[in-house]
Amino acid sequence: SSIPGALFFGYLSDKIKNKKIMVFTLAVLGMICQFIVPYSDSFSFMIAGLVVYGLIGKLALDPVLISFIADHTSSAMYARVFGIFNFAGMLSSIFAPYITGYLAEVT
Repeated sequence: SSIPGALFFGYLSDKIKNKKIMVFTLAVLGMICQFIVPYSDSFSFMIAGLVVYGLIGKLALDPVLISFIADHTSSAMYARVFGIFNFAGMLSSIFAPYITGYLAEVT
């Protein structure tokens, strides 16, 4: 479900001028889905939460964020800014499991 969500929100991002509202909305809805999935008592509710997260989650948010960055950066700085954006994403994917494991051990 993430591919149609990414395509749809990427298209919608091109049509909407104020992308901050879209970024905030997708981030909040994604956060809600991430709470619904582990805390749901029903298997069907959990699957629905996963499908909805696929539609509005990280892969739907990335095209909007890239478009937002492109709108607020001069074209001479695209390579540097997108490199930093990708670096931050990779850095978080490397450290997130260690931090989560540490917090799980402490608690």
